[in-house]
This record gives sequence, C-alpha cells and structure tokens, in this order.
Amino acid sequence: MAPKVSRSAKGKNKIGESSEDPQEHQPTVKSRRLTFNIRSRKLLQAKYGKLPDFPNHSFTFPARLANAGVANFVLDHGDYYPDLVRDFYHNLRIVTDEFDDFTLLSKVSNKDICLDVEEFGRVLGIPSQGLVLLQGNIPEDWQPYSKMDVFVDMCRPTQRDTVRQQLATKFNMFGSSLSVSDRMLHLIIAYVLFPKNSNHSRVNEFELMVLLALRRGIEVNWALSIMRHMQLMASLKGGLPYARAISHIVRNAGVLLQREPKKNMDEQECAITTATALKNTGIVTDREGRFVYKVDFEPTVPQVPQPPEGGYTMDMMFAKLCSIQTSIDNNKRENNYEHNLMRRQMREIQRTQRRILAHYEGEEGSEEEDEQEDDDEEHMDESD
Repeated sequence: MAPKVSRSAKGKNKIGESSEDPQEHQPTVKSRRLTFNIRSRKLLQAKYGKLPDFPNHSFTFPARLANAGVANFVLDHGDYYPDLVRDFYHNLRIVTDEFDDFTLLSKVSNKDICLDVEEFGRVLGIPSQGLVLLQGNIPEDWQPYSKMDVFVDMCRPTQRDTVRQQLATKFNMFGSSLSVSDRMLHLIIAYVLFPKNSNHSRVNEFELMVLLALRRGIEVNWALSIMRHMQLMASLKGGLPYARAISHIVRNAGVLLQREPKKNMDEQECAITTATALKNTGIVTDREGRFVYKVDFEPTVPQVPQPPEGGYTMDMMFAKLCSIQTSIDNNKRENNYEHNLMRRQMREIQRTQRRILAHYEGEEGSEEEDEQEDDDEEHMDESD
C-alpha cells in the first residue's frame, strides 16, 4: 500500500473532525435507511467536458483545470458498468485510522476494494495533496469569509449591483451572473467534478468554494474531496454519481468485466461543449467568434469625437498617437503571453491524452519524440 498523507499536512487538510473517534463517523439509522435500497437507485448521467472545444479567446477555465491537475478527469469518457457501480455504493464505507487518514472500502463481485487517498488519486489521475474541500466547511485560511462578497466579486461588472441587491434579500446565487468562462466552469463542477441531482443553474456555497480555489490556483486534495463527496451522495436520496470513475476503480481492482452490462457516454448526450454554452443561456457569438452575453453585447457604433475648443494642436495629436501606440504594444504583449500560455497548456492536455490512449492500446510512446516536440513548440512560441 502506498504511503498515506503525512500528519504534517493536517493543518492544510483540516476538516474539523479529524480528532474524533472513528466510531463517531458511523451513519445514523435514519441516514442508513436511505441506502438500504441503493441497488435500485438510478445513476446520475455520466458527463464529461470536451475541453478542446472551448476557444481560449473566450474561455480560461480549461487552463485552470489543467493547472489544478483535473483536466484529464474532466475529459475522461467511455464505457461504464451500472450494476457494478450500484454494487460499489451498496458496500461503500470510508474509515479513518488513529492518524486520521482516510481509507475507502467496498466490495464488488467478491473483490475487496481498499484504497487510501493516495491510491484513490492515482487510479483516477487526480492530485491527493492540498486543501480539502467539504460541504459545509469553510477552510480556516479563508477566514474571514463572506460568500456574498466572494460571489459578487466573481460576477460580471454589469450584474454586480443587481446581484448585491438580490443577495441582500434572497441570497440565491445563479451561474447566469458569472462571466461566460466561469459559468461553464460551474457546469463542469456541478456535472463532473462534484455532481448533484438538481439546480445546476444555481451556485451553492460548496461550488462557490471550488470556483474560488480554481480561480486562485489553490492546490486542492481532489482525491479526498471527491471521495467524501461520493460518500455524501450515497447517504442522500437521488442519483448516484461518478459512474465512469467507479468503473475505473473496479477495473483496477481486477473485477471481470467481459460479461457485465455496460453503457457508453454518448457525446451528444454526455459532452459539455460550446453548444452547451449557447443553449438557453443568453450567450451568443459576436462577429469575431467570441462568446459573450447578448445583453452585454452592443455592436460598436462609430462616433466622431468633437474637437476641443480652439481646435487640435500638433502636440495634442502627437501625444494622442503615442498613447494609442503604447496601448497597442501593451495589449499585443499581454495577448501574446496569454496565447502562448494557453497553447502550451492545451498541448500538454493533448499529449497526456495520447499517452493514455497509447497505454490502453498497448503501445509505448517515445519520450524522446515528446521532448523533441516540446523543443520545436518552444521555438515556435519564442518566434511568435
């Protein structure tokens, strides 16, 4: 078994109940009743994000997911096994030892499954170190914390005053108030990273924390956060999430899959794409192909500036031209930097996809070719 998360990181991973006796974590009779018929419960529709479909001139969230180490988890799609997923949830338990380290236990087709946080992250290809995000728990490092202030700060400028007034009375947060990129990132969170049963247009406090962590580039222990969310969803009514991820887990445990009924994640039904961004969201594309809110988009109407009293002087015209040239140079430099950064990150995602495909197809890629490709791409970036 791989080494577990060290106790030295407990401060960063604190969740407010690490010092309690493991017996106190046992579910109550009332919560256990909800899981008695778990084999007859439906599965949440497995979804994935088709990240290369989102152009970087309008969407920054694919790069944020890549930096967080969960881009491949979001991209992952294929077959899943409904019966085995229900069997996994029926026997699911998460226990802690004397060091407050978590271990996932289950049993599928007479195969025992035992995964600590690090092994769980390795199987799903997600980080297992960092801040733990949990429902109803605000990280101590974020105090003082006001979800209203955080959400208003995320809203696009044209919505902030309206949202601030609405939150003062109803305190409901909706994805339609966010920028185009953050709105799609929220859908990825609500459907893929931390799936829920309903209200995907509404941002709850936990999803707001995930948004904040991704926007700030905070290192997150995605393995433990997803493991605990899996446990939470099993204890509630409604659909069971992570069908594709659990299929990876049972395959890793050596469960025979040849005769098991399976389903495939169809792109039309399961993929979150730019078509999703344009469907009933009020988002449109402008003449340059950029994704914008229709209510915020106003076609540019040329306006002839009125000359100052006394007319223009040569000094005024020269100063104005210098100001325009400086703005052009600054914008070009910033755009080139962001473009090269996004391009490198997307290349890394595509390279990782190729390696995963090569691994499952039994092929071995050449690291020297990848290094040569990296050198060529760096030269291209420098020339740009």
